[in-house]
Amino acid sequence: MLDSKILVIDPQLAGIAGDMFVATLLDLGADIAIVKAAMEASVNYVPNCKKVIVNPKFVTRSHIGGLYLDIQIEESYTTRPGKILLDAVKTMAIDLNLSKPAAAFANRAIHILIEAEAKVHRHPPEKVHLHAAGSVDTVLDIIGAAKALQSLGLADPATSKYFTLPIAVGGGTFPSGHGQLAAPGPAVMNILTEHNLVFRGGPQICEMATPTGVSLLAALNPVSTQVFPELYPLAVGYGAGTGELPGIPNLLRFVLGKSKVASNPEGV
Repeated sequence: MLDSKILVIDPQLAGIAGDMFVATLLDLGADIAIVKAAMEASVNYVPNCKKVIVNPKFVTRSHIGGLYLDIQIEESYTTRPGKILLDAVKTMAIDLNLSKPAAAFANRAIHILIEAEAKVHRHPPEKVHLHAAGSVDTVLDIIGAAKALQSLGLADPATSKYFTLPIAVGGGTFPSGHGQLAAPGPAVMNILTEHNLVFRGGPQICEMATPTGVSLLAALNPVSTQVFPELYPLAVGYGAGTGELPGIPNLLRFVLGKSKVASNPEGV
């Protein structure tokens, strides 16, 4: 008989970022209007944020179609305390009526991110201040992902299984609030290590895995695998990154399926 839902995350080529994670779930079939409204509500929960507009667009990357989130933000900050983001996610999960599993996912994702950043800076999590990750963008990605998983019926680990293929992390160096950093960045490396996620360098010389994207992935507590698990495929979604990448489609892929389990009604 057909049993648990299976979600396979495929970041082998274009890596993973928070907006790509949400876009892929939307392309998989999550309710765009509901998720968009939840993401835009973040403007009311993060201080010094004036505008958040989320505009989903269907695009192509290397001639393959996917969904891209054009996100416009107006905010003013240099750094933000991690506690502000923790409180924003926790409060939004309540106010937006996230299910218990979806709320747990959202809170787990932001805690994973804050703890990774705290480890980088050698500060307690409650005292860490964030640069790029301090943007309201982090909050809206996490809430959007939780709402999208709930919309698809994929937020509950009791009824869903999660797998991830090796994560492309890029290479070389990239600019940050701390100057040039090597890919994968320190926070990403902490998350990969703490959660035993398999990754590989390349295929491009740039940052290809962001702290928010990897935090969302880690919050699912997926099984890392080199190849797809056995499943009956039901749907596929593609989330686009910004712009084209030379030689590869700048797309994150999710495959939704079901597993086949043996059933013996007579118990013998």
